Amino acid sequence: MSSSSTSLILSFIGVNVSADTVDNILKNVHIIDNPNVERIGIDDVAVRKGMKYATAIYDLDTHHLIALIEGREKDDIVPWLKEHKNIKFVARDRASSYGDAINEVLPNTVQVADRFQSI
Repeated sequence: MSSSSTSLILSFIGVNVSADTVDNILKNVHIIDNPNVERIGIDDVAVRKGMKYATAIYDLDTHHLIALIEGREKDDIVPWLKEHKNIKFVARDRASSYGDAINEVLPNTVQVADRFQSI
């Protein structure tokens, strides 16, 4: 979707933002994966509330977004976890799908209920 279309659609829901502002926001979002990450935070994010969700994965040491995965089910995140075998600690929400995926791929990883408890 173009920045102009995004600006227009946002205006329908009461968010007045220019296409230039949308461009500037998108330019500042950097998702850089770290294959050697050891401590992550994982949570779902609404792409469209009540309709479509994604999984956000953060490096807990640098506080950077390192992955944004479509979906929030176990099968959505297992492939990413398999590529990151160095993970030793996960702060996550209480979704059983995340716990199941972590237990399957990284059974020795320490998990806490949510990322705010790890700080």
